[in-house]
Amino acid sequence: MMSTSSFPSVSFKGCLRSIGLSLLLISTARGEEPDAEFTRLFNEGFEPAVLLDQHGSDDGEIGIIFSARAKNLGAADWPSIVEGVSINATAVDLDACTTENSIISITDKKRLGTVRSSNPGFQAHYPDQRNNDLSALWGPNQEGWHYGVLNYSGRWACTDIFFVNSDGTEAWVTSMRDLLDRSAGAAIKAKSADPEAYEISYELLEFVDPQNSSTVTDPISIRIRYLAQMPKDDEAEAIEGVLLIELSRDAKGLATATLKSSTAVE
Repeated sequence: MMSTSSFPSVSFKGCLRSIGLSLLLISTARGEEPDAEFTRLFNEGFEPAVLLDQHGSDDGEIGIIFSARAKNLGAADWPSIVEGVSINATAVDLDACTTENSIISITDKKRLGTVRSSNPGFQAHYPDQRNNDLSALWGPNQEGWHYGVLNYSGRWACTDIFFVNSDGTEAWVTSMRDLLDRSAGAAIKAKSADPEAYEISYELLEFVDPQNSSTVTDPISIRIRYLAQMPKDDEAEAIEGVLLIELSRDAKGLATATLKSSTAVE
């Protein structure tokens, strides 16, 4: 049992997002660069944040932020979002503080949920981060609910992959990595290979017929490509395929994930 909360963007999405962002972004102080402002806010005991504006829902209502705060501080009800920040150019020591990715409501200026992982190699994502990437795929708005998948990738492998389900007041974020790794591992064994010798990455392809899923209790399916490689072994053959995962939800946002099919790519 799992607890839970993109299609190609269109110009209307950009308009909505621009309007929403104008309501929540903190203007930089006169003469103060965004990177310096982020650092100042952190040093003054606030929780500065940057919006990952390429990873939100298509209607501009749901966004993802990266934030940083001192380890002795709890999460702010609403962090101080600064526009145009280059995190690598700030003077904040990210290794010495708490960093998070959070799901937010842009329209309501509300923190809905936090992305957390049990994988020790997982890191919260921010733009221009080395060897750490994030991709997102969101389905259509369903009666005020939003659902999507967040895929975190390291240099060779997935560090975690999450199903997100939100009713607009809260977001449930649940890892699917163990299920996907088991499914891809079975395909590797079918090749008479050892799954432990491979690093596995994933690519979000599409939600399958999402227009047929009209309510939050309808199951939804997603196609995810896997690629298993042996790092630093140019002669080892990569193993790849496509997984079809069905996600079942109820009105409380709970979900189960079931492997419906696994297709090898030769």
